Amino acid sequence: MSNFHQAIYKDTGVAEYKDNILIEGLPLIYNYKQAFNILSQFPEIQPHEIELSKEIRIHSISKIKYELYQPLKYIMQLEKKFSMILRQGYVGRNPNKGFLNTHLQNGGYRIEQANLDASVFDDITTTASGISVFGFSGCGKSRAIERIIAMYPRVIEHSKPNIIQIPIIKIDCPTNGDLKELCIKFFSQIDQLLNTQYLSIYASHKTSVDTMIAQMAQLANFHAIGVIVIDEIQNLNESRSGGTKKMQSFFVSLVNTIGIPVIQVGTYEAITLFEHTFSSARRITGFGSMFWDRLADDDQWGVFINSLWRFQWLKKTVSLDSILNKTMYNLSQGIIDIAINIFILSQIRAIETGIETLSPGLLESTYNEELKPIHQMLHAIRNGDADDIANYSDLITYEIESLKTVLSSKPTTSNEEKSYMRPDSLESSIIQILESMDIDTKNSIQSIKEVITNFPNYIVSKLILKIMTKIQLSEKKPKKKDSKLISQKDWIKLPSDDLRYLYSKNKGKSIYEVLKAVSYTHLRAHETGRNL
Repeated sequence: MSNFHQAIYKDTGVAEYKDNILIEGLPLIYNYKQAFNILSQFPEIQPHEIELSKEIRIHSISKIKYELYQPLKYIMQLEKKFSMILRQGYVGRNPNKGFLNTHLQNGGYRIEQANLDASVFDDITTTASGISVFGFSGCGKSRAIERIIAMYPRVIEHSKPNIIQIPIIKIDCPTNGDLKELCIKFFSQIDQLLNTQYLSIYASHKTSVDTMIAQMAQLANFHAIGVIVIDEIQNLNESRSGGTKKMQSFFVSLVNTIGIPVIQVGTYEAITLFEHTFSSARRITGFGSMFWDRLADDDQWGVFINSLWRFQWLKKTVSLDSILNKTMYNLSQGIIDIAINIFILSQIRAIETGIETLSPGLLESTYNEELKPIHQMLHAIRNGDADDIANYSDLITYEIESLKTVLSSKPTTSNEEKSYMRPDSLESSIIQILESMDIDTKNSIQSIKEVITNFPNYIVSKLILKIMTKIQLSEKKPKKKDSKLISQKDWIKLPSDDLRYLYSKNKGKSIYEVLKAVSYTHLRAHETGRNL
């Protein structure tokens, strides 16, 4: 079967991993450069393809969506954590030390009792941990997870002892948010990998959720599953899954009791769903939580957009300049998926209209005419309107979701109550709430004052949402470099295209005369180039 790989054991160099076939049968631990190269993926574009027909080129352009993958800093950080979580989880299930067999015996007893907390042996040490990845919809969470999973074999076959190992299993949380459906997806995923019949055996309509969870846990150890990734975790529904307590018990037990690392992936909306899990079970986020926002207009956006811009199937390719860069960022607001869509659709439009080149105007018209369904959402982001952003759960940032949680636990201040508060008292109250969320307010006092002044009819919760968004937007603006004053006598040392240098070379002439001469020279050069 194509999914199966015969185990080849390699010494990792880590003492605690030695003689653990579940770890030494995995690929060697990658260094940064190796991981970067494996994760990277770029579509092929041959020079002769530019001369192909419109129809063929349009199809070629479409592959950018699926064949382009540019690792960024936060993706490399996730790969490193993923590698550690996977291997550390196997330390406590080393078959050579009998740990895995002990887990299996406990698992059999749990199935009998339909209780994850039941056990025969209590002296088991689990080395499992977990991580949570939350972020904007369209920022690349799921794609990053898929690329990292692809770095490992799907199934590893060991002969001594006879173990069929599944290093990683990924489950998309069902859209109806039912915990039972999540278990069904787990059985189905194993069946697809191993060609087994677990779904028909363990997931009948009469089977209780508790029994299915115990069977799921036992299979996870029987097939030595290294990590369970649960994507779209925000879909989990408290009422259908049995409430917060049952969900908390389920995920914590997988890590703490069963010894299986869990990686949860979802939008920021999921934070409130699992806030009790985070506070009471350190293991489930033992390797921390990662919060992926849209890209800021910084070096990471530069890496992404320069990588994307290389793939043009147009007869008149154009280099990425500052105007095109700014236009792409403004239209996409740093959301990777949207930026890629604009780039692809603009090229298709350039081919269909015969323009055969990209321009700021073409990018804008493509966005305006072909991406209308997302205009309101992106308008909310551009304007930094927290009220509008809150209408779109996929766009809610970590800070705003956390703020909602904080405010829900505090008494609401009405307009009537607020009217009796002095301005300085209101400001102090808002600062206190922000600081309770570990937000540095030292550099935001002016923003706080402006919002309080500009929105006198807002209740405190709405004021804070406005302030939060204003702070976030100001943090995303690229910082201006400090420019030092240069003495006039040193202007002669400046670059030759600097106006101060030109003025110093033309002593006796006014600045107006120098500018006039420079403008004429540039105009002649442009006309000469155009007439060639």
